[in-house]
Amino acid sequence: MEAVAKDAGKRGALLVGVDEYETLTPLEYASSDVRKLRDALVEIGFPSDSIRTFVSDGRIRERPSRKRIWAALDEMLAASGPDSTVLVALSGHGFETKNRGAAFCPEDVEVETFGGRKVVNPETAILIEDVAERLRKDDAKFKLLIVDACREPASTEKGATAKARSFSPIPEAKGVAFLQSCETQEFSWERPELKGGVFTHYFAEGLRGAADSDGDGGVSFLDVCNYAASQTQRFVREKRDASQTPFYRFSGDKSGASKRRGAQV
Repeated sequence: MEAVAKDAGKRGALLVGVDEYETLTPLEYASSDVRKLRDALVEIGFPSDSIRTFVSDGRIRERPSRKRIWAALDEMLAASGPDSTVLVALSGHGFETKNRGAAFCPEDVEVETFGGRKVVNPETAILIEDVAERLRKDDAKFKLLIVDACREPASTEKGATAKARSFSPIPEAKGVAFLQSCETQEFSWERPELKGGVFTHYFAEGLRGAADSDGDGGVSFLDVCNYAASQTQRFVREKRDASQTPFYRFSGDKSGASKRRGAQV
């Protein structure tokens, strides 16, 4: 996978953290996750003006509405080229649509009832399949989609205790590296002692150099993925006596071969 090196080509990142919702239980650290990740990306060579952030505690124009997120994604992709690295990271709640599609929830998402279950209105959500498809069509050299949210609906109705971030299965997209914070039916935990989501904390730490296992001063995104996965598993097992298993998947454009791994500790 792409090396994390300061002499790489043009880079761009879109980072979204949603803590506050109109219809879902709030989270505590999604905005903090975005700031951690932004600082780490700047340290490894992403120009600060190439990183767009949308957070719940930001100014009005920085708040994570659906319209702002889509506009920023389209703008970033329009500016990319064949030598570019493009990164999209989403921290917050995920949910299903009535057709069982995976959707990330912006602050203005609407929840409805379908067949006796709570789902999101797809016209108010960020459909992960749509994000992956837009990335797939872009001609950037390396495209990475990171989602820090659970894979199974949890306590997501407004008023419930915010302990984990809910999500559902995601589609495969050729040419896009996908990094997910947990497996199906697992929670993606956030912890006060880390002041953030466990997975994003260790991913940012890995980018800053903790993933350099051989001490040569350089890491690849694969190194960072493996580091974040192993440290997340260890931390959640020790602190929650639970399982959280991050994994990454990459499907090449030409062969269509899919690589999918989860660290084993």
